[in-house]
Amino acid sequence: MLSFYEKWIRGLVLEGDQPFNRDAIEAYQLKQLKKTLFYVKDKSKFYANQLRNLDVESIQNLDDFSAQVPFTYPEDLARESWSFLCLAQHEIARIITIRTSGTKEEKRIFFTKQDLERTIDFFHHGMAYLIRPGQKVLVLMPGNYYGSIGDLLKKGLARLGCDTLIMGAGKNSLSVLNTIKREAIDSVVGLPQELYQLARIKNNLAEMNDLKLETILLSADYVPSSVKEVLEKAFCCKVFNHYGMSEMGYGGAVDCGCLDAYHLREADLYFEIIDPISGQVLPPGQEGEVVFSTLNREAMPLIRYRTGDRASFIKGGCPCSKLLKKMSHVKGRYQNLLYIDNQPLSMALLDELLFRMDNLLDYRASLKAGKILSLSLKAVDENKPLGIEEVRRALEMGPFEKLLRDQKLILEVNDEGQWEYVKTTMVKRVLAIVD
Repeated sequence: MLSFYEKWIRGLVLEGDQPFNRDAIEAYQLKQLKKTLFYVKDKSKFYANQLRNLDVESIQNLDDFSAQVPFTYPEDLARESWSFLCLAQHEIARIITIRTSGTKEEKRIFFTKQDLERTIDFFHHGMAYLIRPGQKVLVLMPGNYYGSIGDLLKKGLARLGCDTLIMGAGKNSLSVLNTIKREAIDSVVGLPQELYQLARIKNNLAEMNDLKLETILLSADYVPSSVKEVLEKAFCCKVFNHYGMSEMGYGGAVDCGCLDAYHLREADLYFEIIDPISGQVLPPGQEGEVVFSTLNREAMPLIRYRTGDRASFIKGGCPCSKLLKKMSHVKGRYQNLLYIDNQPLSMALLDELLFRMDNLLDYRASLKAGKILSLSLKAVDENKPLGIEEVRRALEMGPFEKLLRDQKLILEVNDEGQWEYVKTTMVKRVLAIVD
């Protein structure tokens, strides 16, 4: 028997009573990829030039697609966003302007009403993994304007028969906790860092011990297992991950009930895992860079777009689906991965280690002169500031023990007073590099 999510995918990729199997899904994806290639060659100034020598009819399978079609890079999008546009401006329903860690320039992402409708449809079916009709959802993400992630999520949840309250990102933790209690919220959607801060504050408030949360959905950034564990313990609920970015149309994949990997949005997006150096497609089980192509986008299709995110496809299926591909949780970004004496250093790895410290609310990190790891810390209890030895012990639980001992990595710890604390935003956290 097919799950609710599988039935949704089947309804989008098949017509009639055709057998629903992996071959059928991939045949649909190939058909839509070729259709998209013809479309962008005709409508997009960027792709008309990029794909001018591509014979679309020569692509007979997905391997041909990967071998013959070049990558699209975030820098391309930042440099000439308007050249990706395939429709007249009056046909555009939503424009997103974003600045990320990977580029210094702004990227503009365009959507038609139908593009947004497909994201609403994904939210409707994906959220069914963690919420039931009649329940209440609190969204700690932007949602006060048309086509924002909160707006689309609210519309998708309405189709499930759920009530949605949108507070937005960066709200006062105590105010959020009071809202969860007062409104009897069943599920919360928000950024990993913001929900982590919420959990740490809750742990110090006895009056918040009777919250009735059943699920949490973390979105918009990678999720360290340490953060997930803190949330599970603080709220005594299941914690789901969502994978997506603005370029995908917000939604890309979501945890199923097994909570160990993502089910992909396979009717709208085609995913690949590639070697970040050679660009070769990697088999299931090997970690590489996530690449995606849109299958139905009207305003701004993207072809083989390199995300910079680290993940892998998982061999085999899972108890809830033998048909859909599963992708591991994202482990951070290649652009923010450094090596010191062959040991990896990244914000994701630091998060994994430092967020296990009970009194840490937030931190900033930078690497100076190639070897000085400078950390600026914000404590939960400001009367108990975090010291360098406590931080050192936390880091020595990871791969840094020998680096610190041999002074190939030098630790520098500052308190919050030495940096301007800015509440969580939609911008992804990065390890700053200082020469």
